[in-house]
Amino acid sequence: MTDEQSPRRKRLTIAAALGDPAARDLLGPNAPPLSSFQSMLRGGDRGWRLAMRVLGHRPAALAACEIAQIAFHAYENLPDSPEEVADLARTVVEKLQAWRQNPDLPSAREEAIATASAFALAMDTCGSLYLQSGFRGHQLGRIVGFCYSVIAAPDNPRYVR
Repeated sequence: MTDEQSPRRKRLTIAAALGDPAARDLLGPNAPPLSSFQSMLRGGDRGWRLAMRVLGHRPAALAACEIAQIAFHAYENLPDSPEEVADLARTVVEKLQAWRQNPDLPSAREEAIATASAFALAMDTCGSLYLQSGFRGHQLGRIVGFCYSVIAAPDNPRYVR
């Protein structure tokens, strides 16, 4: 397997597409163009609301679970926060994937929302992990926050996050 096909390289490429500065620096001129998901990092949720209106809630929520998993794998390559952040994020991704496999199971959705919201709040500016975490940890917290809020959106379809 060549370096360009390695799982690490693929994750770095995804992180670079999502706007991670360290991944973009590592890839240099080979970095991909910024993804439209970059808007999530700037606080915009218009794309998510549009996706839910056009595709419906379930496809957007399933995509959000996948994005959270990709963001976590990218973070694992270059963690910059205490190990507790990676452990909590791993748990969140597992809960999101459990919901993704059984989207009609109310308890799976409730667990995913509760776990992801607790993680996102801990990574927020006044959260318990904010001061100890670095830039990439904060990005991961924001991405997971958007993703869980898409899953929770049927409770309030006008508001994503």
